[in-house]
Amino acid sequence: MTGRAPDSALGCGWMEPIHPDDHADVEREWKAAIELGTELKNQTRFVTPDGTIVWIECNRVCCAGRRHANRIVGVLEDITGAGGRNELLEAKQAAEAANEAKSSSWRMSATKSAHR
Repeated sequence: MTGRAPDSALGCGWMEPIHPDDHADVEREWKAAIELGTELKNQTRFVTPDGTIVWIECNRVCCAGRRHANRIVGVLEDITGAGGRNELLEAKQAAEAANEAKSSSWRMSATKSAHR
C-alpha cells in the first residue's frame, strides 16, 4: 500500500510517506496520543515512491514502557476508493483551513488595533 519496505517504518520512518500537507497534523495528533496514552485513528494521504497519492485510515496504539512508548501497533487500511469518506475529510480540511485563515485575520486586526 505504501510502496515501501516494512523496515522503512522503523523509528520515525513511518512519517516519511505522509503527504506534505498532512504531515504537521499527523505529527501533532501522534504526539498528543503518546502524551495521553490513547489510540490514534485518523485518515491521511500517503505518497508512494512513484508519486501516487493513496488515502489511508490509520489505527495505532502505543504500548508504553516505563517512561515512554516503546512499541507501536498499528493497522493501515486503503480507503482510496471509499468515496464519501474522502470527500468528507477534504471538506473538513477546507473548513479548518478557512477557520484558521479567519482566526489569523482576526488576530492581525486585534494586534493592529492594540498598537494604535
